[in-house]
Amino acid sequence: MIIKDLDIQNVMINKLEGYEGYKISFSINHQGYILLAGKQKTIFPLSIKHSFIEKEKCQFCNKLVFKSAISQQICLSLLLKKTDLLSFFQKNYLEQFE
Repeated sequence: MIIKDLDIQNVMINKLEGYEGYKISFSINHQGYILLAGKQKTIFPLSIKHSFIEKEKCQFCNKLVFKSAISQQICLSLLLKKTDLLSFFQKNYLEQFE
């Protein structure tokens, strides 16, 4: 899986209040995901969870995911690419991390 080849849309990056970090919401082929990132001296990826609006199978990990604003189900396939995804967002949405 090559990140730059994915059709990433609906990107929203929010600074989190509860801890130093970011919540990055995005969709790929109409399925929603949330990348949580922490921040100390640098920004680092923590996890990626499903955020589906309909009950369906994840296109990457094939898990059946129930409708939820933020699922407790981690996407294991995207989790392996969390560093690449964070780099993509930092490169393409740099102003939102300042």
